Amino acid sequence: MIEKFEPTVDQKKYLKELRWESTMKEADIIIDGLGKRIDSGIKETVTALKVNDYETTGSCEGHLDHGLPHPWVDVEMSLTADERKQMKETIDRLILAQNTHKEYDDADLAKRDIFLSKKVLFENKLSDLLEEFYTQHEPKNLDIKLFLLKTHSDVRIQPTFGRGIGKKNWTEFDVQQKRLTELEREENLKLSREEMQAFAQFLKKKFFEKD
Repeated sequence: MIEKFEPTVDQKKYLKELRWESTMKEADIIIDGLGKRIDSGIKETVTALKVNDYETTGSCEGHLDHGLPHPWVDVEMSLTADERKQMKETIDRLILAQNTHKEYDDADLAKRDIFLSKKVLFENKLSDLLEEFYTQHEPKNLDIKLFLLKTHSDVRIQPTFGRGIGKKNWTEFDVQQKRLTELEREENLKLSREEMQAFAQFLKKKFFEKD
């Protein structure tokens, strides 16, 4: 009879350390759609999400001279390439039916509903994670408290003061930012980066403590 191998506590810790280091190294070589590498100030958050089995698709540490003035990470539901392709084709067919005033295909509606139910479960899981974080951590102010910005395909983790930024209200947000002094904008960025880093440390601790 072959006995089942059960690693010791020290071996489990060593294996986790290996996975953490390898994931950090993977983050070093990731290139985004603009040909840029992951910002050093958000890399630990990306790593911490990945080792906890959350797939990230984009991130930024936040900048005052370009992009958004706060850190953010996009997290996507884990789907195979085939599942993602099928879902896109299904949504495209439903949109085409809507635009041409044709009846929806029942099979496409069923596939869409399955996808949406999975997405709700995914979003709830992330919401629970943030809720757990904030039972252990008190933000310095409510503006920097992290929240989930939900889109049709993924979820963005970002500070509350960036809520609702998008093409429709980018100008409005830009005007609001320009009302702040340079020191106020610098302080907002500093605090929001610290908040994201605190979340990364929470995730890292969670990873190393789980069985």
